[in-house]
Amino acid sequence: MKLPNHPYVSLNDALDWVHEISSKSNPIDRTCLEQALTLILDKAVEGKIRLVGKHAQSYPAEPSEIQLHAIPKLALLEYRQWDRDNIALRHGEGLLGFPDQNGEWSPDQITGREDFYCDVRLNRADLLDEFPAAKAIVAGTVGAERKCETWLDAAFANDGSPHRSKAHFKQQAQREIPGLTGRGFDRAWAKSAPSAGRSAAGRKKLAR
Repeated sequence: MKLPNHPYVSLNDALDWVHEISSKSNPIDRTCLEQALTLILDKAVEGKIRLVGKHAQSYPAEPSEIQLHAIPKLALLEYRQWDRDNIALRHGEGLLGFPDQNGEWSPDQITGREDFYCDVRLNRADLLDEFPAAKAIVAGTVGAERKCETWLDAAFANDGSPHRSKAHFKQQAQREIPGLTGRGFDRAWAKSAPSAGRSAAGRKKLAR
């Protein structure tokens, strides 16, 4: 797939492009697609990718009647669920629906807030600057998070101190695991720490 040669490309095109060159799986790999979405939005939050859309209060929206504008940083932290049918971002995370066995997209039931950002577009030059080799970036980030989960499990098992902080583990993990981002560590921590009896801050919970 080749990105359309326009100053701004749709979120759907951007995600399809990143997924196609970063995943060898067929049919579509949901984990890879979710990771691609997360990476793109994280870059937008950091100000590295310009992202615009139209804020609609409910569905159905009339995109032609709504002004296109830059999506605020705070909104990019909250509206992180991809709605493919409306080229939109909804409140929450992940994907609103996924292809069925016949390859047809089947959207999930919309729950929670009804407002959303539709007709979402990304600056093409920014996207290519941040993802010059999307395969290596996406696959490397996914792999780094999985390695971090394994690393944390081992670190918790071998740690004799109940007082080490999350920041301590984070600093050490990022030194030892290439490609591990701060958000990647946080996601791995959320999966590994509770089962090891660690608090959100990192300390080991004492048995009562």
